[in-house]
Amino acid sequence: MKKFLLASLAVLLLAVGAGWLFREPLFATLVGALTADMFVQADTDAFDPGVPVGAELPPLRALYDGREINDIARLSGPSGLVLVANRSADWCPYCMAQYVQLHEHYAAFQEAGIEIVALTYDAPALQQKFIDAHAIDYPFLSDIEASSVRALGILNTEYAPGDRAYGIPYPGIFIVNPEGVIVGKIFIDGYEKRVQAGAVLDYASDLLGSSD
Repeated sequence: MKKFLLASLAVLLLAVGAGWLFREPLFATLVGALTADMFVQADTDAFDPGVPVGAELPPLRALYDGREINDIARLSGPSGLVLVANRSADWCPYCMAQYVQLHEHYAAFQEAGIEIVALTYDAPALQQKFIDAHAIDYPFLSDIEASSVRALGILNTEYAPGDRAYGIPYPGIFIVNPEGVIVGKIFIDGYEKRVQAGAVLDYASDLLGSSD
């Protein structure tokens, strides 16, 4: 059944790209079916790519608010931030569903003094379409030439320069304290499962504390 849904979604995504269909009910229904069971309560596997816990978050190279940004510390909340690196907010239904769910919990993250920062390889204009469609309030960073995901050590090596998907990361979350140190990570092998936003908040709050 899931293979059929994936094939159907692929056809609809091609239609979207051709300008024939965008956010129509059938498209939304297929995305909903694909993502219905994607959320889990915890990261329980051994998959752990990227910069290790205890290291400083490396400088990134991304676009934010029309300018290049390297140090995302200025985006941090009083208690820290969660950097949510994803494949795409334009064509990846699992990534889009995760970002929407995080938005639904955004007020609780803010109450805990924790900022959410999104990172994808999508061009800023594509990110903005997603932001506007779902009234997202937290910041989105547009990676420049895969620089940020390479610095983080999470570049998906299945794709080569020139491939449409080159520059996507292994999706996951870095939890960063106000001093810029990585204090926790959430990475699940594969891209079809993500930790539920409330569980991310609980885990991050335990590691960072709360500003309350």
